[in-house]
Amino acid sequence: MKKTLIIILIAIISGIVMGFMFYQRFEINEVVFAKQDYSAKAVQVGVFSKLDNALSIKDLYDGIIVNDENLYRVYINIIKDQEVLSIMKEYYNELGINYYLKDIEISKEFNDILDDYEIILKNQDISNYSLTINSILKEYSKYEENVRIE
Repeated sequence: MKKTLIIILIAIISGIVMGFMFYQRFEINEVVFAKQDYSAKAVQVGVFSKLDNALSIKDLYDGIIVNDENLYRVYINIIKDQEVLSIMKEYYNELGINYYLKDIEISKEFNDILDDYEIILKNQDISNYSLTINSILKEYSKYEENVRIE
């Protein structure tokens, strides 16, 4: 009986030791949180290597300049929503503006603000688009780096 009790005790202790070893081996030391990316489309009317050229186009279209690795990009709008994108495509085509839609990453803060502005754009008259678009660009310059608005 004593011999059986010792064998059971050794089995229990070895089970605890092996369990502890496996736990240490497979213990997760890092917690990784999923990062959500926010993206939008910039309505770009030009890319320039010289700031002076970008400034003249920026003033012509009332846009902003984004410094992107020694290039100066001129944006005249930032859009996420597909319905707003369709509205803005029609608007810019009627104005005869040649543009390129550039995929960009945006901050969560600006993403939330842009949602509100896009609701306004969906429900307003074409005569007020420019005021709302200017507000979008000003907000974008607050939350994103390398943006020149003046």
